[in-house]
Amino acid sequence: MPTPVPPNKPAPSPAPASFAFDTAAAHAKKEEASKQDFTRFKEAQTPRAAAPSPSARSTSDSPSYRVKAPPISSSDGLRRPRAYIPDAITLSSRPVRIYNVFNPYYSRPVVIYRDPYDSFFWWWLLDRTLDERAWWAYHHRYDMDPARYQSLVATDQQLEARVEQLEAQQAPRDPNYVPAGLDRDLMYSDRYVEHAYSNRPTRAGAIAFWIVGVPTAIGMTWFFVWLIWFKRWSTTT
Repeated sequence: MPTPVPPNKPAPSPAPASFAFDTAAAHAKKEEASKQDFTRFKEAQTPRAAAPSPSARSTSDSPSYRVKAPPISSSDGLRRPRAYIPDAITLSSRPVRIYNVFNPYYSRPVVIYRDPYDSFFWWWLLDRTLDERAWWAYHHRYDMDPARYQSLVATDQQLEARVEQLEAQQAPRDPNYVPAGLDRDLMYSDRYVEHAYSNRPTRAGAIAFWIVGVPTAIGMTWFFVWLIWFKRWSTTT
């Protein structure tokens, strides 16, 4: 009588690729897709212009036309930004305020850059006046993604010229600047605001620091001083 052959066991599935690599690749792919969506949307909103003349083409290709990062001057009055820490009321009322301010932009493509600013705020900012956009770009020039700044001025020569004028005037920079009529937290993404709130200093943490942390540090210091300078080590012969 033939011996029954046991069914073949399925081979173990190969180990998944590195999760960190997949996460970084997915984020980069999402960022690139959002920039492409933003570019297509802006191109669709911009009327098609006639072909530029050779003189205009040479002007646009000249080095002076290309987007340049404004130089940092030691006398421009640059101030360090205060760490933004929202309170519980700001966090709880945020969804309603987002809807009230950014509702017209819900159908716009999601734009992602490597900075803390929100996609809805980005579309809202593009609808502001020239001066409002210029002041925001000037104040936040060094805390936004360089790609965001380039996208902001690349298709708007008036805006680029206005920012360069502020640079030439060496107007004081305020990294905490917020456009008029907007709550500060609405500039930032949900992820950034929630992270800032979760990392806020608390009263309990301050009490624990002074009651536990400081005495422990003092005690450890005195222990090592005694161990090194005052303890007498006995030697056996």
